[in-house]
Amino acid sequence: MPMIDVTAPKGALSPPVRDKLVKQLTDCLLKWEGAPEGSQAAQEIAWVYVHEAQEGTFYVGGRNPERPRFRIQVTTPEGGLDDERRAGLVEDISGIVEAVIGPAGSGLNHWVLLSEIKDGSWGAGGRIFRHADIKAVVRTGNPA
Repeated sequence: MPMIDVTAPKGALSPPVRDKLVKQLTDCLLKWEGAPEGSQAAQEIAWVYVHEAQEGTFYVGGRNPERPRFRIQVTTPEGGLDDERRAGLVEDISGIVEAVIGPAGSGLNHWVLLSEIKDGSWGAGGRIFRHADIKAVVRTGNPA
């Protein structure tokens, strides 16, 4: 049940660019989590939220930045990514941001924040899903 939250300045992502970014980020995360390629079950539990920050609500160094900046927060179950997978995920996400949104130029145009949810702390459908349960859903497509 990975989740991605993308925070972007309002209007910085046109709908086609937003859709492309979300699809590529989702596929990237599922790859690094080890989900079977093309798994519909994995796609169904990979959620992405895009949050648009209103003008004047984001600052860099105490000032409104001249160019858009993005925050990509990835939340995964504890144990879903080891150090090597986290590094690969961050590298690939940076490549996706550059390819879809454009190069940063001088400085950074995004941060990737990785968070893990303690095993036993994911819940849906009135029950707790442990990491092993989530992996079983991806394998079988059945949340039972």
